[in-house]
Amino acid sequence: MKEAVIINNLTKEYRLGVIGSGTLKEDLQNFTNRLLKRNEEQEKAKKSTKESGQKTFRALSGVDLTVKPGERIGLIGHNGAGKSTLLKLLSRITMPTSGEIILNGRVSSMLEVGTGFHGDLTGRENVFMNGAINGMKKMEIAAKFDEIVEFSGIGKFIDTPVKRYSSGMYVKLAFSVAAHLDSDIVLMDEVLAVGDMKFQEKCLLKMKQMAQEEGRTIIYVSHNMNTVKQLCNRAVVLEAGQVIYDGDVDGGIQKYYGLSGTNTLETVFTDAHRGFRKNIGRINREEVMLHDIRILDKQATLYKDNEALHFKLTFDVKRPVDNVLLRMDVRNSRGNLIATSICDGNLFFTRKGQIKEDFELPLKGLTPGNYNVAIHLTEFNNAGSEIFIDAVHPAITFTIISDRKEKIEWPEYWGQVRLPDITEG
Repeated sequence: MKEAVIINNLTKEYRLGVIGSGTLKEDLQNFTNRLLKRNEEQEKAKKSTKESGQKTFRALSGVDLTVKPGERIGLIGHNGAGKSTLLKLLSRITMPTSGEIILNGRVSSMLEVGTGFHGDLTGRENVFMNGAINGMKKMEIAAKFDEIVEFSGIGKFIDTPVKRYSSGMYVKLAFSVAAHLDSDIVLMDEVLAVGDMKFQEKCLLKMKQMAQEEGRTIIYVSHNMNTVKQLCNRAVVLEAGQVIYDGDVDGGIQKYYGLSGTNTLETVFTDAHRGFRKNIGRINREEVMLHDIRILDKQATLYKDNEALHFKLTFDVKRPVDNVLLRMDVRNSRGNLIATSICDGNLFFTRKGQIKEDFELPLKGLTPGNYNVAIHLTEFNNAGSEIFIDAVHPAITFTIISDRKEKIEWPEYWGQVRLPDITEG
């Protein structure tokens, strides 16, 4: 069986400050020359760049990659890592500076919302034009037209110029066209970043079907690790234009988070963390201050949904105090309060100085997503009134990834706390 995609020592350089050669005629001539004399033209371009002293930016550097038919690749990395550049090279939108790309099969791509759509044409006209661009005959497109429109869910607007579409309508029709084309290799770049949650779920199911039942190869770029986890069976991580990881999805996601700020395993609390206290008010005691937090037993703050978060807190005790309650508020990435947990026993500080204590926060019930935690210290007086002592936010940032093997993935719009499953009887 032939490999679907073979990439050998692929490099792409851009000349900084250069948009094009100047005229459409010259651009077309250069494009034709690259097709007919690609290696010769590449050498001339390199020589010209060196002689002119122009600065270059290397978006990709010596990338090697082999993709088998039916594989679902999650191509992940931070902004500027080279993900979109690689997809553009695979789509033949731009040519490599050096290296080789071998594609065995017809390619369809959706690199941004409405790629290949013309604003003045209707949705119907754009479906036929897009299909033709991707090598399909008019009869082939017509045979799939009703299926494309039904999947997109915008049937009553199909004869409206797409320039009047919302971004959500754009992506629904564009995805539907890309998903129903007769292609062997599908390239998609952040296609689920726009659109409602229900349609995103529908797209994920369709992409799984394309790979598992139709045998199509998918290369999917996303910053949403939950969709990568749901869709892909292999992850490739890019950093600074190079492949730094190629393997299973869980390992790739951990590598990705290891490159980001969410991998902060130790934080010393500053005034910036305590700016959160202004929103609470009534903090007028400082017997105990939260000094720092350290995550235990982890290389990255990435957790499965049945794990617990183990951490060590350091307290600065200025005066002995008892009956202190530790409370942790869990919020989602939008800042909404999701859940609260309190320590199972009050804390007693009997001496001054720094005191370290280990704690465990169970995460069971949280659904996949990004979260942060605010920590509060309060004291209750003899009358039962709560006195705020200290508060920091964000104290911890972490990500939950589902470890469940289910037919239905949990969509975000169902909520971010999952109760125990319903039982019969």
